[in-house]
Amino acid sequence: MEYTSGREALSCPIIHLRIRIGWPWASDLGATVSADGRVALITGAGRGIGKALALGFGREGYRVVVASTTAERNEAVADLIREAGGKALAVTLDVADEASVKQAVAKTLDDFGRVDVLINNAGLKPGFIPTEQKSLKDLDVAIWRRMFEVNGTGPFLCARECIPPMIALGGGAIINVSSGAGDRPREGQSMYGISKAALNMLTGVLALELKTNAISVNGISPGYTVEVAPTNRPLGAATPLKTESCVPLCLFLAAQDPIEVTGENLNVLHWNEAHGLGGQEVWSIFA
Repeated sequence: MEYTSGREALSCPIIHLRIRIGWPWASDLGATVSADGRVALITGAGRGIGKALALGFGREGYRVVVASTTAERNEAVADLIREAGGKALAVTLDVADEASVKQAVAKTLDDFGRVDVLINNAGLKPGFIPTEQKSLKDLDVAIWRRMFEVNGTGPFLCARECIPPMIALGGGAIINVSSGAGDRPREGQSMYGISKAALNMLTGVLALELKTNAISVNGISPGYTVEVAPTNRPLGAATPLKTESCVPLCLFLAAQDPIEVTGENLNVLHWNEAHGLGGQEVWSIFA
């Protein structure tokens, strides 16, 4: 299989994906892979970006595994997918626990028989770090370890368990939800940024190792996203984006055939703008 660089592929005028779900921002971008029957395992899918991705992939025709640590949220999201005519499986999953990951992937294979797409969305955010420990010199090693367990070890464990069934299918896609904080230091986000930098390296290494197995591995940087508009908007604060802003890019990355983009970390808003899906005027939570 031939691979182009991610940046070269991003400049192509035709993207191999049809978004069929009829949302106001949807565009016909040309289809090469039918989603019907394919399986997407999405971690951290009980709320936020993960929930938006689960609903989006469900509408697109994927069978969706809704996985997070909270069973009630998983079932609620799975019910929404089923009510819309889709198929979903709710699985309780702690990505930092090896046994839990093995059980979740085994359950997926038992119920759906395959895994085509893994989206590593579960992660700890900067708010997990106590205010008095934002600086590395003040950071407790327990916080350091836990953030790495969830943001770094978790995606590794999930990928490791999903790769063999993907290889058996003849290919697949792994998408890691990263952050711009992993690209450069940001005040108050030191530990979070380090964990996301590690995730970015995991993306690159897996892409290199799996390039002959027809498995693409990419990261996305969503920016500041929220499910519900904040009641107040501090002057100078970053404009929050809708969690749904991540859906088009992830659908594209999941549906590549042939693979044109792998080993990249893509900015969600920039990608949407470049492919005619709008910018802040469409994706701001206040729009």
